[in-house]
Amino acid sequence: KIRIKKSYNKFSKLIPVRIRHSLKTIVYGENPFSSMGFRYFGPIDGHNIKLLIKYFEYAKTCNEPVFLHIKTTKGKGYSFAEEDTIGKWHGVGPFNIETGSILSKQNNTSIKWSEGISNLLLEEAKLNKKIHVITPAMIFGSGLIKFQKELPSQLTDCGIAEDHAVIMANALSISGQIPVVMLYSTFLQRAYDAINHDVCRINQHVVFLIDRSGIIGEDGSTHQGVFDLSLLNALPNLEILMPKDLGSAKKLLNYALYVAKGPVAIRYPRGSVQKDFNLNDKAIEKFEIILPLKDNNIITYGEDVLEFKKYLNEYNLDYGLINAQFIKPLDLELLKNMKNSKLIVYENNLIHGGLGSSLLIANSKLNLNIDVKIIGIDDQYVEHGNIQTIKDKIGLNIEDFVRKLK
Repeated sequence: KIRIKKSYNKFSKLIPVRIRHSLKTIVYGENPFSSMGFRYFGPIDGHNIKLLIKYFEYAKTCNEPVFLHIKTTKGKGYSFAEEDTIGKWHGVGPFNIETGSILSKQNNTSIKWSEGISNLLLEEAKLNKKIHVITPAMIFGSGLIKFQKELPSQLTDCGIAEDHAVIMANALSISGQIPVVMLYSTFLQRAYDAINHDVCRINQHVVFLIDRSGIIGEDGSTHQGVFDLSLLNALPNLEILMPKDLGSAKKLLNYALYVAKGPVAIRYPRGSVQKDFNLNDKAIEKFEIILPLKDNNIITYGEDVLEFKKYLNEYNLDYGLINAQFIKPLDLELLKNMKNSKLIVYENNLIHGGLGSSLLIANSKLNLNIDVKIIGIDDQYVEHGNIQTIKDKIGLNIEDFVRKLK
């Protein structure tokens, strides 16, 4: 018997891969990756597991960097996903496998925040042709399907290029348009340099609608929107707003579109919001007093305002409640009226760089002697999980917190 080492058998199986690569090089010539020192292989059928394994095994024998160009079909094997052209199947919850219909948890009285904000924007864009929406490949995720159908000329999908979206918005603003950039909180990080350098530095009027702000749950740890506020809070000229419901969202959006002279960011969460709302003629206040000010007060923003109001009333606690719908700039006049009081700051965001940090600075500068206590997310990355489960784990359960105040 002739004994042959296992390594030889392994190598012999890779000969077709090497020959195929050599022939492609002869026929098509060098490619950009080869010219940069990579061993390029592809395109490779990403659904052929055996073929992929051959290439992976061969890649391990190479002494230089390897570039494997693998082509796949998104949603392969499920017709509804394969035929998706708008991103409906990019990330899904429970659905009916036979019909492909998504099993929605919404009722008839609620709507997704992203869809609600998009509808408000559509109303304004129909009245003002200068409004132009830019989205980095998030038409479906940002609830812009209806907008795209009704006002396609006022919407640009610039692809997965957040920094380009911001720079394009800057150019539109300079030319007299009202640009609105819609993107997720987590993807705003990709555009941070452009927001700082190309928009805020020159105080250009660009509106940023930041979806999925705060703890957002099952989208995953990397998508938790707990950084955008701290990142944006450091930028001069930028105003940061957050509505508690669609009624306040409409007012804040109109302020951002028609009143503000510089950049404005409006944050809103993932999830659902009441569809119907009543508008009042009350002027917009930076800090809205929800429950009359006392010696002990709580300040927060977004939907958490409504939850605090519910439980403070339910447990009959003598606390004032403030809605910081303008997270930046602060309402300094109202703060001056709270001198020598106690203030609890609750935020669904990192403590560092959040509302509480800004209040501490103002408290120190103005010598207000307000006893400030901050409840928020410590210096950590937030894990994947159900929103309420995460809040329970990191000490942000509002009902538990209010109960302990008794």
